[in-house]
Order: sequence, then structure tokens, then C-alpha cells
Amino acid sequence: MNGKVPVYLASPLGFSEAGRHFYARVFIPHVQGLGFEVVDPWSLADPRKLQAIERMPYGPERRDAWRALNPEIGETNRAAIAAARGVIAVLDGVDVDSGTAAEIGYAFGIGKLIVGYRGDFRLSADNEGSTVNLQVEYFIKKSGDKDLANQVERVRKLIKGFETPYGMELLASVHWVATQEPNVQTVDQAIVAVHKWNTRKRAILREDHIRLAWDRLKDEGWFRPLNQTENRSHLFPFPNKQ
Repeated sequence: MNGKVPVYLASPLGFSEAGRHFYARVFIPHVQGLGFEVVDPWSLADPRKLQAIERMPYGPERRDAWRALNPEIGETNRAAIAAARGVIAVLDGVDVDSGTAAEIGYAFGIGKLIVGYRGDFRLSADNEGSTVNLQVEYFIKKSGDKDLANQVERVRKLIKGFETPYGMELLASVHWVATQEPNVQTVDQAIVAVHKWNTRKRAILREDHIRLAWDRLKDEGWFRPLNQTENRSHLFPFPNKQ
């Protein structure tokens, strides 16, 4: 046991390339940075079993293999929710993903705390009185946990306008050099560090875009300027308290 509070991440992000990029490079690291243990359902299923079925030709044998594995995946996820302290649910989409909605309902039924995150600006509600499906919204709001909700809201504000694979990589790269490179204390030093990372980042991450990412991270309180004697370990990813 590592002493950290386990939080289950319910989302459809693993179904798309852009979603997987945001999930792995921004969302999971942020939740971990808040001090939580991430319970990632996308990593719980045995990849060997999944790959074996995916290699099968379409037909009855493949269908029967999925029928046998699906309940195993469902039970694994149910047990993970039951063992977690709470659930962070990604609510993006024209409608909330059906699997995510089911996980929210189950979590509420067994008394778990639930936080909803939505970075999608499209309308997705039964009426103008709610943000998403009213029943999903009810479960989330009634479960409570304002502190965790506030932390997830920080992510939403940070990535607004950067919600592409390029934007996610840009933010993650600038944040990494600012938190991990002891000599990076200014935006000009961050540009040098990002471009020294590898030839790919030097080719695609533009200087003006790095400056925009640096300003967003600074403005949203993800880091602050350091003096030469300051210990950086307590500064990230928590907001500036000054």
C-alpha cells in the first residue's frame, strides 16, 4: 500500500487517438500530481486476451470470444470502482458515454464520491437547466466532494483552447521542463529546453506557441518563478498560494 487515496477514472477517452493522448499525457498525470492513486480501467483488462480476439477474423468464433471476455472486463471494472474512494468521470460527447454513465450510477449506488469533468462546449442536456443528462448530473452533485471537483476544474481551465493532440503535447512538454529541469526559470530557458528534448519537438513545437503555453501555465497557477535557493518539490502541480 502506498497510502494514496485510489480514484477510478471513468471515461471514453481510450476509444480515440486524441483522447488517449490527453488521457495519458495530461489527465492521469494531473490526478496523480494531486496525490491520488489512479485506477485506470483501460489498463485493467489483460492485453493478451484483447489482442488474441482482435486478431481473429470476423465470425462466430470471434463473437463468442467477446461474449466470454466482456463479463470479465465488466466485473473487473465493477470491483475497481468498489475498491476506489471515488470516481472522476469524463462527460464529453454529444451525450455522456453509456459506459461512463453506468459507472457513475453504480458508484453513486454504493456511496462513492463522484466528480464530473466536461471539456466539451457542445450542448448535452435534457433542458437548459442542466449541463449533461439530468440523472447523471444529479448523481454527481449529490455525491459531493468539492475539493476534488475544484482540482478537476483547474485542468479544464488550463487546457481550454489547447484541446488537440498538439496542444496537449505543448502544455505537457512546457510543464515538464519547468518542473523537472532545475535551470529552467524563464520562458526563454523553457524554449531552449523543449527544443533540446529531441528533433521532433524542435521541429513541431513553435517558439511562439511555447510562450503561449508558458503564459497559460503561469496564469493558471501551475508554477511560479523560482529563486536560486528555493526548493521546487512543493510547487507543482499545486496553485500559487501567494
